[in-house]
Amino acid sequence: MKKALKRKPNLDTLNNSFDRLLHQLGSFYIAIFVLQKAVKLYPNCFWLRYNLGKVYFRQKRFDEAINSLQQAIHLNSLSPEAQNKLGEVLLEKGEISQSITCFQKAIAISPHSAWYYQNLGNAKAQMGSFNESRSCYTHAIQINPDEVKRYHNSLFIKPCSSKDMVKNPIFIVGCGHSGTSIMLAILSSHPSLHPIPKESNLFMKSDCEIRATLHQWDRKCREVGKKCWVEKTPTHIFQIGQLSLYRPEAQFILMLRDGRDVACSLKARQPNGVFSTMVDRWIYDNLAGLQYWNDYRVKVVKYESLVVNPATTLKDVCEFLQEDYTSSMLDYHKTPRFWYGEQIQKPETHIGQAVHTQLRNWQINQPIFDGRGKWKTEMNEQEKIIFKDKAQKYLEQFGYVDDDSW
Repeated sequence: MKKALKRKPNLDTLNNSFDRLLHQLGSFYIAIFVLQKAVKLYPNCFWLRYNLGKVYFRQKRFDEAINSLQQAIHLNSLSPEAQNKLGEVLLEKGEISQSITCFQKAIAISPHSAWYYQNLGNAKAQMGSFNESRSCYTHAIQINPDEVKRYHNSLFIKPCSSKDMVKNPIFIVGCGHSGTSIMLAILSSHPSLHPIPKESNLFMKSDCEIRATLHQWDRKCREVGKKCWVEKTPTHIFQIGQLSLYRPEAQFILMLRDGRDVACSLKARQPNGVFSTMVDRWIYDNLAGLQYWNDYRVKVVKYESLVVNPATTLKDVCEFLQEDYTSSMLDYHKTPRFWYGEQIQKPETHIGQAVHTQLRNWQINQPIFDGRGKWKTEMNEQEKIIFKDKAQKYLEQFGYVDDDSW
Protein backbone atom coordinates (compact mmCIF):
# COMPACT_ATOMS: atom_id res chain seq x y z
CA MET A 1 0.00 0.00 0.00
CA LYS A 2 1.46 3.31 -1.02
CA LYS A 3 2.21 5.83 1.67
CA ALA A 4 -0.10 8.85 1.47
CA LEU A 5 1.57 11.98 0.14
CA LYS A 6 1.63 15.07 2.37
CA ARG A 7 -0.15 17.88 0.59
CA LYS A 8 -0.49 21.51 1.55
CA PRO A 9 -4.13 22.35 2.26
CA ASN A 10 -6.13 24.73 0.08
CA LEU A 11 -5.44 28.35 1.15
CA ASP A 12 -9.04 29.55 0.75
CA THR A 13 -10.24 26.72 2.95
CA LEU A 14 -7.61 27.57 5.56
CA ASN A 15 -8.51 31.24 5.57
CA ASN A 16 -12.23 30.60 5.97
CA SER A 17 -11.58 28.15 8.78
CA PHE A 18 -9.32 30.55 10.64
CA ASP A 19 -11.82 33.37 10.30
CA ARG A 20 -14.50 31.19 11.88
CA LEU A 21 -12.14 30.32 14.71
CA LEU A 22 -11.74 34.02 15.51
CA HIS A 23 -15.42 34.22 16.44
CA GLN A 24 -15.48 31.14 18.64
CA LEU A 25 -14.75 31.97 22.25
CA GLY A 26 -11.92 29.85 23.61
CA SER A 27 -10.51 29.00 20.17
CA PHE A 28 -7.70 31.54 20.17
CA TYR A 29 -4.91 29.23 21.30
CA ILE A 30 -5.95 26.64 18.73
CA ALA A 31 -6.16 29.28 16.03
CA ILE A 32 -2.71 30.62 16.85
CA PHE A 33 -1.21 27.13 16.86
CA VAL A 34 -2.74 26.26 13.48
CA LEU A 35 -1.88 29.64 11.96
CA GLN A 36 1.72 29.49 13.11
CA LYS A 37 2.07 26.06 11.53
CA ALA A 38 0.44 27.31 8.32
CA VAL A 39 2.72 30.36 8.15
CA LYS A 40 5.74 28.03 8.19
CA LEU A 41 4.26 26.21 5.21
CA TYR A 42 3.23 29.41 3.39
CA PRO A 43 5.57 32.19 4.62
CA ASN A 44 4.54 34.50 1.76
CA CYS A 45 0.80 34.13 2.26
CA PHE A 46 -0.73 37.51 3.10
CA TRP A 47 -3.99 36.17 4.49
CA LEU A 48 -2.29 33.79 6.93
CA ARG A 49 -0.19 36.55 8.46
CA TYR A 50 -3.18 38.91 8.49
CA ASN A 51 -5.36 36.38 10.31
CA LEU A 52 -2.57 35.58 12.74
CA GLY A 53 -2.34 39.29 13.54
CA LYS A 54 -6.10 39.39 14.15
CA VAL A 55 -5.94 36.51 16.62
CA TYR A 56 -2.98 38.01 18.46
CA PHE A 57 -4.96 41.24 18.71
CA ARG A 58 -7.97 39.47 20.20
CA GLN A 59 -5.66 38.06 22.86
CA LYS A 60 -4.17 41.52 23.45
CA ARG A 61 -0.74 40.30 22.39
CA PHE A 62 -0.13 43.65 20.77
CA ASP A 63 3.54 43.44 19.82
CA GLU A 64 3.06 40.08 18.12
CA ALA A 65 -0.07 41.37 16.38
CA ILE A 66 1.80 44.42 15.10
CA ASN A 67 4.68 42.30 13.81
CA SER A 68 2.35 39.87 12.01
CA LEU A 69 0.28 42.64 10.44
CA GLN A 70 3.36 44.56 9.34
CA GLN A 71 4.59 41.39 7.61
CA ALA A 72 1.17 41.05 5.95
CA ILE A 73 1.36 44.65 4.73
CA HIS A 74 4.87 43.99 3.41
CA LEU A 75 3.34 41.21 1.30
CA ASN A 76 0.39 43.37 0.20
CA SER A 77 0.77 47.09 0.85
CA LEU A 78 -2.52 47.83 -0.90
CA SER A 79 -4.68 45.93 1.58
CA PRO A 80 -6.96 48.42 3.38
CA GLU A 81 -8.03 45.66 5.78
CA ALA A 82 -4.48 45.13 7.01
CA GLN A 83 -3.76 48.85 7.34
CA ASN A 84 -7.01 49.30 9.27
CA LYS A 85 -6.38 46.32 11.55
CA LEU A 86 -2.86 47.53 12.30
CA GLY A 87 -4.36 50.90 13.17
CA GLU A 88 -6.80 49.24 15.57
CA VAL A 89 -3.97 47.43 17.35
CA LEU A 90 -1.89 50.58 17.64
CA LEU A 91 -4.85 52.56 18.94
CA GLU A 92 -5.59 49.93 21.56
CA LYS A 93 -1.92 49.98 22.57
CA GLY A 94 -2.05 53.76 22.95
CA GLU A 95 0.12 54.66 19.97
CA ILE A 96 -2.47 57.07 18.65
CA SER A 97 -0.52 59.09 16.07
CA GLN A 98 0.72 55.89 14.41
CA SER A 99 -2.80 54.47 14.36
CA ILE A 100 -4.05 57.62 12.63
CA THR A 101 -1.45 57.12 9.90
CA CYS A 102 -2.69 53.56 9.34
CA PHE A 103 -6.36 54.56 9.19
CA GLN A 104 -5.52 57.33 6.74
CA LYS A 105 -3.69 54.83 4.53
CA ALA A 106 -6.69 52.48 4.65
CA ILE A 107 -8.99 55.34 3.63
CA ALA A 108 -6.65 56.37 0.81
CA ILE A 109 -6.89 52.83 -0.58
CA SER A 110 -10.62 52.41 0.12
CA PRO A 111 -12.23 55.86 0.50
CA HIS A 112 -15.82 54.58 0.68
CA SER A 113 -15.52 52.60 3.90
CA ALA A 114 -17.56 53.97 6.80
CA TRP A 115 -15.71 51.51 9.01
CA TYR A 116 -12.32 53.13 8.44
CA TYR A 117 -13.69 56.63 8.99
CA GLN A 118 -15.25 55.48 12.24
CA ASN A 119 -11.88 54.20 13.43
CA LEU A 120 -10.15 57.39 12.34
CA GLY A 121 -12.75 59.37 14.28
CA ASN A 122 -12.02 57.35 17.42
CA ALA A 123 -8.30 57.95 17.06
CA LYS A 124 -8.80 61.68 16.46
CA ALA A 125 -11.04 61.82 19.53
CA GLN A 126 -8.42 60.24 21.75
CA MET A 127 -5.91 62.67 20.31
CA GLY A 128 -8.18 65.45 21.61
CA SER A 129 -9.33 66.68 18.21
CA PHE A 130 -13.06 67.16 18.84
CA ASN A 131 -14.00 68.75 15.53
CA GLU A 132 -11.90 66.36 13.43
CA SER A 133 -13.32 63.30 15.17
CA ARG A 134 -16.85 64.61 14.74
CA SER A 135 -16.18 65.21 11.07
CA CYS A 136 -15.05 61.60 10.67
CA TYR A 137 -18.17 60.26 12.39
CA THR A 138 -20.31 62.44 10.16
CA HIS A 139 -18.50 61.22 7.05
CA ALA A 140 -19.01 57.61 8.13
CA ILE A 141 -22.77 58.23 8.45
CA GLN A 142 -22.79 59.92 5.05
CA ILE A 143 -21.20 56.84 3.50
CA ASN A 144 -23.33 54.15 5.13
CA PRO A 145 -25.27 54.39 8.44
CA ASP A 146 -25.88 50.63 8.46
CA GLU A 147 -22.15 49.94 8.27
CA VAL A 148 -21.59 52.26 11.24
CA LYS A 149 -24.10 50.27 13.27
CA ARG A 150 -22.40 47.02 12.25
CA TYR A 151 -19.11 48.55 13.33
CA HIS A 152 -20.43 49.24 16.83
CA ASN A 153 -21.99 45.79 17.06
CA SER A 154 -18.62 44.21 16.21
CA LEU A 155 -16.67 45.92 19.00
CA PHE A 156 -15.20 43.65 21.66
CA ILE A 157 -16.05 45.69 24.74
CA LYS A 158 -16.54 43.92 28.04
CA PRO A 159 -19.49 45.36 30.00
CA CYS A 160 -18.63 47.29 33.14
CA SER A 161 -18.99 45.46 36.42
CA SER A 162 -18.64 46.72 39.98
CA LYS A 163 -20.49 46.54 43.28
CA ASP A 164 -21.29 50.27 43.09
CA MET A 165 -22.71 50.13 39.56
CA VAL A 166 -26.14 51.73 39.25
CA LYS A 167 -28.82 50.18 37.09
CA ASN A 168 -30.31 51.85 34.03
CA PRO A 169 -28.10 54.95 33.75
CA ILE A 170 -29.43 57.58 31.37
CA PHE A 171 -27.73 59.32 28.46
CA ILE A 172 -29.34 62.33 26.80
CA VAL A 173 -28.21 62.67 23.18
CA GLY A 174 -29.21 64.54 20.05
CA CYS A 175 -28.11 67.17 17.60
CA GLY A 176 -26.95 70.24 19.49
CA HIS A 177 -29.55 72.97 20.07
CA SER A 178 -32.36 70.42 20.22
CA GLY A 179 -33.26 70.75 23.91
CA THR A 180 -30.76 68.39 25.51
CA SER A 181 -29.73 70.91 28.21
CA ILE A 182 -33.33 71.65 29.21
CA MET A 183 -34.11 67.94 29.40
CA LEU A 184 -31.13 67.40 31.71
CA ALA A 185 -32.21 70.31 33.91
CA ILE A 186 -35.74 68.91 34.16
CA LEU A 187 -34.64 65.34 34.94
CA SER A 188 -32.16 66.62 37.52
CA SER A 189 -35.19 67.74 39.56
CA HIS A 190 -36.48 64.18 39.80
CA PRO A 191 -35.89 62.78 43.32
CA SER A 192 -34.33 59.56 41.96
CA LEU A 193 -31.94 61.04 39.41
CA HIS A 194 -28.46 62.50 39.79
CA PRO A 195 -27.29 64.86 37.01
CA ILE A 196 -23.81 64.95 35.50
CA PRO A 197 -23.69 68.74 35.05
CA LYS A 198 -21.07 69.11 32.32
CA GLU A 199 -20.78 67.37 28.97
CA SER A 200 -18.35 64.52 29.53
CA ASN A 201 -17.42 63.76 25.91
CA LEU A 202 -16.79 60.17 26.95
CA PHE A 203 -16.08 59.29 23.32
CA MET A 204 -12.83 61.25 23.57
CA LYS A 205 -11.50 59.04 26.35
CA SER A 206 -9.63 55.75 26.25
CA ASP A 207 -11.24 52.50 27.33
CA CYS A 208 -9.66 52.70 30.80
CA GLU A 209 -10.72 56.33 31.20
CA ILE A 210 -14.30 55.56 30.15
CA ARG A 211 -14.56 52.77 32.72
CA ALA A 212 -13.05 54.93 35.45
CA THR A 213 -15.42 57.81 34.68
CA LEU A 214 -18.50 55.58 34.68
CA HIS A 215 -17.39 54.07 37.98
CA GLN A 216 -16.89 57.55 39.44
CA TRP A 217 -20.43 58.56 38.43
CA ASP A 218 -21.84 55.36 39.94
CA ARG A 219 -20.05 55.97 43.22
CA LYS A 220 -21.14 59.62 43.41
CA CYS A 221 -24.72 58.66 42.62
CA ARG A 222 -24.71 56.18 45.50
CA GLU A 223 -23.17 58.74 47.85
CA VAL A 224 -25.95 61.28 47.27
CA GLY A 225 -28.61 58.61 47.65
CA LYS A 226 -29.93 58.63 44.10
CA LYS A 227 -31.10 55.71 42.03
CA CYS A 228 -29.22 56.47 38.81
CA TRP A 229 -27.39 59.24 37.03
CA VAL A 230 -28.20 61.27 33.91
CA GLU A 231 -25.48 62.45 31.51
CA LYS A 232 -25.86 64.80 28.56
CA THR A 233 -23.43 65.03 25.66
CA PRO A 234 -25.24 65.69 22.35
CA THR A 235 -22.40 64.19 20.28
CA HIS A 236 -22.96 60.83 21.97
CA ILE A 237 -25.71 60.39 19.39
CA PHE A 238 -22.84 58.93 17.33
CA GLN A 239 -21.91 56.54 20.16
CA ILE A 240 -25.19 54.93 21.23
CA GLY A 241 -23.97 51.52 20.09
CA GLN A 242 -20.61 51.78 21.84
CA LEU A 243 -21.98 53.14 25.11
CA SER A 244 -24.54 50.33 25.13
CA LEU A 245 -21.69 47.84 25.20
CA TYR A 246 -20.17 49.40 28.30
CA ARG A 247 -23.54 49.64 30.02
CA PRO A 248 -26.06 47.24 28.43
CA GLU A 249 -28.83 48.48 30.76
CA ALA A 250 -28.31 52.12 29.76
CA GLN A 251 -31.27 54.13 28.51
CA PHE A 252 -31.06 56.89 25.92
CA ILE A 253 -33.28 59.94 25.54
CA LEU A 254 -32.82 61.20 22.00
CA MET A 255 -33.92 64.81 21.56
CA LEU A 256 -35.26 65.75 18.13
CA ARG A 257 -36.10 69.28 16.93
CA ASP A 258 -37.24 70.92 13.71
CA GLY A 259 -34.09 71.24 11.62
CA ARG A 260 -34.98 74.72 10.46
CA ASP A 261 -34.91 76.02 14.04
CA VAL A 262 -31.75 74.05 14.81
CA ALA A 263 -29.95 75.49 11.79
CA CYS A 264 -30.97 79.03 12.75
CA SER A 265 -29.83 78.49 16.33
CA LEU A 266 -26.48 77.21 15.09
CA LYS A 267 -26.24 80.20 12.76
CA ALA A 268 -26.69 82.57 15.69
CA ARG A 269 -23.92 80.77 17.55
CA GLN A 270 -21.60 80.88 14.53
CA PRO A 271 -22.68 83.93 12.48
CA ASN A 272 -19.67 83.59 10.16
CA GLY A 273 -20.21 79.90 9.57
CA VAL A 274 -21.43 78.22 6.39
CA PHE A 275 -25.18 77.63 6.58
CA SER A 276 -25.07 74.41 4.57
CA THR A 277 -22.73 72.81 7.15
CA MET A 278 -25.26 73.62 9.86
CA VAL A 279 -27.96 71.88 7.86
CA ASP A 280 -25.62 68.91 7.38
CA ARG A 281 -25.07 68.72 11.12
CA TRP A 282 -28.80 68.38 11.75
CA ILE A 283 -29.12 65.77 9.02
CA TYR A 284 -26.24 63.48 9.91
CA ASP A 285 -26.49 63.75 13.68
CA ASN A 286 -30.08 62.60 13.42
CA LEU A 287 -29.31 59.91 10.85
CA ALA A 288 -26.78 58.52 13.35
CA GLY A 289 -29.55 58.32 15.94
CA LEU A 290 -32.18 57.06 13.50
CA GLN A 291 -30.49 53.65 13.46
CA TYR A 292 -31.64 53.19 17.07
CA TRP A 293 -35.15 54.61 17.02
CA ASN A 294 -36.64 51.13 17.32
CA ASP A 295 -34.26 50.03 20.08
CA TYR A 296 -36.16 49.42 23.32
CA ARG A 297 -33.46 51.36 25.21
CA VAL A 298 -34.02 54.54 23.17
CA LYS A 299 -36.79 57.11 23.63
CA VAL A 300 -37.18 59.78 20.95
CA VAL A 301 -38.55 63.03 22.39
CA LYS A 302 -39.48 65.95 20.18
CA TYR A 303 -38.53 69.35 21.54
CA GLU A 304 -41.84 70.66 20.22
CA SER A 305 -43.81 68.14 22.29
CA LEU A 306 -41.86 69.12 25.39
CA VAL A 307 -42.63 72.83 25.08
CA VAL A 308 -46.27 72.42 24.02
CA ASN A 309 -47.30 69.61 26.39
CA PRO A 310 -44.55 69.40 29.03
CA ALA A 311 -46.45 67.39 31.65
CA THR A 312 -47.72 64.82 29.15
CA THR A 313 -44.31 64.50 27.51
CA LEU A 314 -42.51 64.09 30.82
CA LYS A 315 -44.99 61.49 32.02
CA ASP A 316 -44.17 59.54 28.87
CA VAL A 317 -40.44 59.96 29.51
CA CYS A 318 -40.80 58.81 33.12
CA GLU A 319 -42.76 55.77 32.02
CA PHE A 320 -39.92 54.89 29.65
CA LEU A 321 -37.39 55.35 32.49
CA GLN A 322 -39.62 53.31 34.82
CA GLU A 323 -39.78 56.21 37.26
CA ASP A 324 -42.78 57.92 38.82
CA TYR A 325 -43.66 61.28 37.35
CA THR A 326 -43.69 64.19 39.76
CA SER A 327 -44.95 67.66 38.94
CA SER A 328 -41.98 69.14 40.81
CA MET A 329 -39.90 68.30 37.76
CA LEU A 330 -41.39 71.37 36.09
CA ASP A 331 -40.10 73.50 38.96
CA TYR A 332 -36.51 72.77 37.91
CA HIS A 333 -35.88 76.47 37.27
CA LYS A 334 -36.46 77.35 40.95
CA THR A 335 -33.15 75.71 41.89
CA PRO A 336 -30.24 77.84 40.61
CA ARG A 337 -27.83 75.93 38.39
CA PHE A 338 -24.40 77.11 37.34
CA TRP A 339 -23.51 74.34 34.93
CA TYR A 340 -22.22 76.55 32.14
CA GLY A 341 -21.31 79.79 33.90
CA GLU A 342 -20.99 81.63 37.19
CA GLN A 343 -23.98 83.90 36.68
CA ILE A 344 -27.62 83.61 35.70
CA GLN A 345 -28.11 86.57 33.42
CA LYS A 346 -29.58 86.82 29.95
CA PRO A 347 -26.95 88.18 27.54
CA GLU A 348 -27.81 91.32 25.61
CA THR A 349 -27.49 89.39 22.36
CA HIS A 350 -27.72 85.73 21.42
CA ILE A 351 -25.37 86.16 18.47
CA GLY A 352 -21.87 84.66 18.59
CA GLN A 353 -19.92 81.88 20.29
CA ALA A 354 -18.71 84.16 23.10
CA VAL A 355 -22.17 84.50 24.64
CA HIS A 356 -23.30 80.94 23.97
CA THR A 357 -22.39 79.49 27.37
CA GLN A 358 -23.92 82.46 29.20
CA LEU A 359 -27.11 82.11 27.17
CA ARG A 360 -27.27 78.39 27.83
CA ASN A 361 -26.75 78.87 31.59
CA TRP A 362 -29.55 81.43 31.61
CA GLN A 363 -31.89 79.16 29.64
CA ILE A 364 -31.60 76.18 32.01
CA ASN A 365 -32.68 78.47 34.85
CA GLN A 366 -35.88 79.59 33.11
CA PRO A 367 -39.28 77.91 32.92
CA ILE A 368 -39.92 76.01 29.69
CA PHE A 369 -40.46 78.54 26.92
CA ASP A 370 -41.60 78.03 23.37
CA GLY A 371 -38.69 78.33 20.95
CA ARG A 372 -40.54 76.98 17.95
CA GLY A 373 -40.66 78.69 14.58
CA LYS A 374 -37.71 81.06 14.95
CA TRP A 375 -36.74 80.08 11.41
CA LYS A 376 -39.71 82.09 10.09
CA THR A 377 -37.93 85.35 10.91
CA GLU A 378 -34.29 84.23 10.95
CA MET A 379 -33.98 82.20 7.75
CA ASN A 380 -33.58 84.12 4.49
CA GLU A 381 -34.78 82.94 1.09
CA GLN A 382 -31.39 81.63 -0.02
CA GLU A 383 -31.08 79.63 3.18
CA LYS A 384 -34.54 78.18 2.62
CA ILE A 385 -33.42 76.98 -0.81
CA ILE A 386 -30.31 75.38 0.71
CA PHE A 387 -32.32 73.69 3.44
CA LYS A 388 -34.94 72.33 1.07
CA ASP A 389 -32.27 71.01 -1.29
CA LYS A 390 -30.43 69.17 1.48
CA ALA A 391 -32.93 68.32 4.16
CA GLN A 392 -36.52 68.55 2.90
CA LYS A 393 -36.97 64.79 2.84
CA TYR A 394 -35.85 64.51 6.44
CA LEU A 395 -38.28 67.22 7.56
CA GLU A 396 -40.97 65.05 6.01
CA GLN A 397 -39.55 61.79 7.35
CA PHE A 398 -39.41 63.15 10.90
CA GLY A 399 -42.96 64.45 10.66
CA TYR A 400 -42.40 68.21 10.59
CA VAL A 401 -43.93 69.03 7.20
CA ASP A 402 -45.98 67.30 4.51
CA ASP A 403 -44.35 69.03 1.54
CA ASP A 404 -41.97 71.84 0.58
CA SER A 405 -44.57 74.62 0.48
CA TRP A 406 -43.31 76.21 3.70
